[in-house]
Amino acid sequence: MWRSDGRAVRGRGEYNHGPDDNVGWYAEAPVWNRHWQCLWLLTYGTDIMNLREKRLRGDEERMFKQSYEFFSRYAGYRDARDSLGAWRAWRDGLDYSDTKRFEERAFGPVSGRKNLNRIAKITEAFRPFGAMNGDIKGYLLTGHPSRNMKTLNDVAADIWPDNYRMFLYQYAPNQTSQGYWRIGSKDEPYGRFARGFDHKTGKDAMYFNIDDGFFQDKPLAGEYPVTVRVVYFDKGTGSWPLVYDGVKDPQQTACTVAKSNSGTWKEKVVTISDGYFGNHCPNQTDLMLKNTDNEDDILHMVEIARTTGDRKGFWGVAP
Repeated sequence: MWRSDGRAVRGRGEYNHGPDDNVGWYAEAPVWNRHWQCLWLLTYGTDIMNLREKRLRGDEERMFKQSYEFFSRYAGYRDARDSLGAWRAWRDGLDYSDTKRFEERAFGPVSGRKNLNRIAKITEAFRPFGAMNGDIKGYLLTGHPSRNMKTLNDVAADIWPDNYRMFLYQYAPNQTSQGYWRIGSKDEPYGRFARGFDHKTGKDAMYFNIDDGFFQDKPLAGEYPVTVRVVYFDKGTGSWPLVYDGVKDPQQTACTVAKSNSGTWKEKVVTISDGYFGNHCPNQTDLMLKNTDNEDDILHMVEIARTTGDRKGFWGVAP
């Protein structure tokens, strides 16, 4: 975490719901919920999860191991120059209290966060993409919402409205991509939230800018290789390309992913040896995902990682 004076301090979280607790919404999809909790803690700058031992043993170890490992990989980094990687997990937060996005003349007044009709209208607008509100009355009860709700809700007040991320930024998320909710099996960690293309509204490309500090405030210019990992939902039989700012071509294709309609989440990892990454892709970005057919591909995360490089930032010389 960063203090107001610019100094970094360590922070820990004590959230400790588990599958065996009497918390309805958490028990509905514990693998989803713990994974996205890990991503939020990283986004917020939490260093330590402070879990009870039983959360790291037995079935819970099996269920959450992948999410805990990802948290451990990135926890503690404050400066992009230090980090082993940069990532962005796609999410659209439907903030009931956002009167700019959800104008009161169209969706109704906020009314102290208790206008059920406004909540219903926002939910209905995104229902084609999977949004639901299972127990909104539980959310509106007095006390802590996380103890009251019996099921998951997708519309709430004063929530984080954007993707979760570290050192990787998406250009105009709501203008270039479509939010999705509850995609795929609850036994896979990724599908609680997602983003994707929406061909009929012209949302056919997503653009990403790597924090300039990640490469010491200058283009990488092919100095060392990086890997790019994209997690996507394998629905349909179409394909999509990953494009990057290369040394010889500012829109170089790294790979084209062909889907096989398995109905599961998959990942594509590609090594890029000639990355320039000087913001030469459209909208002054470094990476692109493009929709080249009529299928609306759905995605969870893009991650760029390195095993070498000059990692010298806030914490000094890195190993």
